[in-house]
Amino acid sequence: MGIFKRVSLLDIVIFDKNRVNDNFSISKIKNLNDFEKQSAILYNVNSYNQLLEVVKKSNFRKIFYQFNPITDAALLIKELLEMVNDIEENLNSTNNDSHSSRYGQEDLEKELKILAKMRETAAITTKLRDEGILLYASNFDHFCISKKLLVNELNRKDLHDRGDWEPDIQNNNYAIFFFTKINRNVSEKISNYISFDYRNRWYEDKLRALISKPYTILIKNELDIKRADFSKVDINSTI
Repeated sequence: MGIFKRVSLLDIVIFDKNRVNDNFSISKIKNLNDFEKQSAILYNVNSYNQLLEVVKKSNFRKIFYQFNPITDAALLIKELLEMVNDIEENLNSTNNDSHSSRYGQEDLEKELKILAKMRETAAITTKLRDEGILLYASNFDHFCISKKLLVNELNRKDLHDRGDWEPDIQNNNYAIFFFTKINRNVSEKISNYISFDYRNRWYEDKLRALISKPYTILIKNELDIKRADFSKVDINSTI
């Protein structure tokens, strides 16, 4: 395990048994079966612009497979994921608004690169569909406990903020990519969208209760509790 270990939120929560939270009792917070279902609609992806919009909104990504990709299918998926990675890496440097383009050579080259990516994405998704593979994608908001600095103006020195840390709620946006396989030999209607359902034990209202009285959160720098645990996910192919 090294220096890392799987940490539960219960490991870093101090419960004050002498005080009561009307909405979230200690027993409810510790109840492993208390969760809130959160949903998002995943859309069938066929174009570069669809990938671009999903990546632009996200901080993280999560990929799901409804089948075991092998041979040619795995290579095609690899190309598409490399395209997604390329979009994320070049997002800030690439001008995606052709209407604001100048008539310089540099701007033209940028626009031609975008056109090339559009053709590549369309070609890859078409090949995937020929293999009976579809990609659905969208964005999913996940709240987690973070921390913020309460700045003391009297203690500002050398343009650096100084003050006390306190727990806060942070929203992380995940790009969800879901690959599914259809039977090419059977006439099957392709859905334009599917449902992504996440059973979230640490939903926003519960987290806000945890960082308020009567509960106190110890924020430890060495603990990473920002990532979502997608072990309880349902993806429904029909709505």
